[in-house]
Amino acid sequence: MTSPEPRIDTGAEVNSPAWWEHYLAQHWDANDGGGQTRHFMQGLIAALPTPEREFLRDRAPTVLDWGCALGEGVDELARAFPGAKVAGLDVATSGIAAARQRFPQHEFLCTPGGVIPRRFDVVVTSNCLEHFADPLAVLAPLAAAADQLLLVLVPFAEQPL
Repeated sequence: MTSPEPRIDTGAEVNSPAWWEHYLAQHWDANDGGGQTRHFMQGLIAALPTPEREFLRDRAPTVLDWGCALGEGVDELARAFPGAKVAGLDVATSGIAAARQRFPQHEFLCTPGGVIPRRFDVVVTSNCLEHFADPLAVLAPLAAAADQLLLVLVPFAEQPL
């Protein structure tokens, strides 16, 4: 178990776009956000049932990592499924700018409110929905943008909460 993260005073409401702008630019790397993202995405990939894994491996699907932060999850998906065209989307311009520098081979989108600008075969979101007061309302447009498959990873019974 890890100790709770210290409060980060940004002057912005926690989990607001402004808070994430600050956090991604100033604290992501110091708190190993990239390592955590890779860990969770590797776990999601490993847990995929065979038909979903084969779909991602054997076809050339378009895949969106919604809430991609600095792009480590996008890179993990692209490594696991090299035929897929993987893109990342986030609301934080600082995060997307860093993702584009770190992983120039991938597409990264920054949209207000996380609006998905086009349809994808697969939409993935990892460790994002728990940051919203009404996660099901956030999930609805993600499901609407996924033509074939929606993959959602959220913490379960995480301690400390």
